[in-house]
Amino acid sequence: MQVFHIILICILFATIGYLLGSILFGEIIAKIKKVNIREKGSKNIGATNTSRLISPYMGVVVVLLDASKSYLSIIFSWLIFYCTICKWTNNDPLFYCLIYISGFFAVIGHCFPVLFIYKLLKNKFNLSEAKKYIGGKGMSCMGGIFISISPYIFLVCFATWMIIFLIWRYASLSSIICNFVSSTMVFVKPLDLFYLFGNSLYSNDLFFVQKMNDDNLFYRMFAILFAILFVSSIISLLRHSSNINRLITNQEKKIF
Repeated sequence: MQVFHIILICILFATIGYLLGSILFGEIIAKIKKVNIREKGSKNIGATNTSRLISPYMGVVVVLLDASKSYLSIIFSWLIFYCTICKWTNNDPLFYCLIYISGFFAVIGHCFPVLFIYKLLKNKFNLSEAKKYIGGKGMSCMGGIFISISPYIFLVCFATWMIIFLIWRYASLSSIICNFVSSTMVFVKPLDLFYLFGNSLYSNDLFFVQKMNDDNLFYRMFAILFAILFVSSIISLLRHSSNINRLITNQEKKIF
């Protein structure tokens, strides 16, 4: 029965993440500003197109709001986990990885929101019609996952993104390279700062370092996190396919 309950709660985690991810803040802000973001610029509802069509400031706002979707979904899932699965499994650290299912589905929801899936099914999988309702490219949402795992991993990924951006001024290139870097960062043991895993959300020491003497447990946990980040990266890379083609043909627009 416990296994059945754990599966149900994992489905709940996935639902929380997907529904939060389906909130497209770029499109909401564009409508408030009376800008048809899906018909102008790159026609994407993400932060880069928002920066071009509205303002760099609003682009930053979109980044923060999109990152908050995956971060909050993980926090909500952690609270549910702490009250349920954590008590059923004798506080086994390996099960803590389950909370990141919600972050993964937040990325999926951001890239392929509820309205896109609805239109796809309604139009009998006619992608040309449904793609008008497609979401963003997922990089900001992945940032929320990074910071929920470890502020150190987030800082490394953010620094990577900024260095590439400042050198070449392509937001898409920065995101593509950051995708490759992000998955491997979880295996760098000095970066293993797990404040969620320490049950320390309400303590004074927010960034709690989880002590793990068992290397096998450490790497099993990280194999699960790697899989979640790797698949999220693949989804984000697929959403950047048009950017990759424009980079190859030297047609991608630079920022600033």
